[in-house]
Amino acid sequence: MNRISVSWNLIASLFSLSGILLAQNNTSFESAKPGEFNELKTSLGTWLPEVGRTIVDDAHAKTGEQCLQLTGGEKTSAILRLADDADTSGVLSFWAERWTSRAPFSFRIEKRTGDEWAEIFNGDDSVKVGRAFLNHVKIPLGDDSIRELRFTFTSPPGTGVLLDDFRPAPAT
Repeated sequence: MNRISVSWNLIASLFSLSGILLAQNNTSFESAKPGEFNELKTSLGTWLPEVGRTIVDDAHAKTGEQCLQLTGGEKTSAILRLADDADTSGVLSFWAERWTSRAPFSFRIEKRTGDEWAEIFNGDDSVKVGRAFLNHVKIPLGDDSIRELRFTFTSPPGTGVLLDDFRPAPAT
């Protein structure tokens, strides 16, 4: 084997390994049963619907075949109770797809530290309509005391917002 083919093999192996590591750190919804749930455990933490309908959608996804959907209507909210080992020192990223351009539309994320909720993301204008999850959302967390995140969504009935591939990244 010459040095060029060895180099290409090494590069291909590193790309393959990085893909495996990224997939291991992603929270997707592939192993969940499709439909509504009362509690959904993922590697990032436990999802708990609070108001409205939150479902595992098996008809759409950024990667794989399933994603999380907050359904439209007056108000939908779900709490993500973070796993004990969830790293909130850096950034939380995920992919989002808005299902309608009709008003009203509101998408917010809050963090809970202690007994207080504080807004950390207002996606009203940044999460756009578009197939194939066009919106890569990155939220700086930078706070090791975060224990829960609340996702709140409002849109017309029969619509929703799709979320997939959650990935926490440690502070660098």
